[in-house]
Amino acid sequence: MNKRFALNPKLSVYMPVAAVALIVRALLFQRWLASPLRYYYTIRGLDMTKLLRFGREFAHGETPFSLYKMMLAAVLQVSGHAAYPETVVAVQLALGAATSVLVAY
Repeated sequence: MNKRFALNPKLSVYMPVAAVALIVRALLFQRWLASPLRYYYTIRGLDMTKLLRFGREFAHGETPFSLYKMMLAAVLQVSGHAAYPETVVAVQLALGAATSVLVAY
């Protein structure tokens, strides 16, 4: 095989892992968008409502630091302080795909 087109051995491990992780998470997100679970954040006391509240509290300095709260606050900041659970779920899935590459490392 031509050396110019040969895959780096590390890439030959990470690329399939990243590709499968992204495909699986894209399918999960698509299925989640079509399911009734998408609207459960409107029910008080469930996890997504609490998570969105944690992000708001962290953004206002009312709660201690954690990476997850920082991610939630960043999502709220990017979305103009509007609570979009779809954005939170998409970010969680994307970070999960990135974690799969770290696990393969």
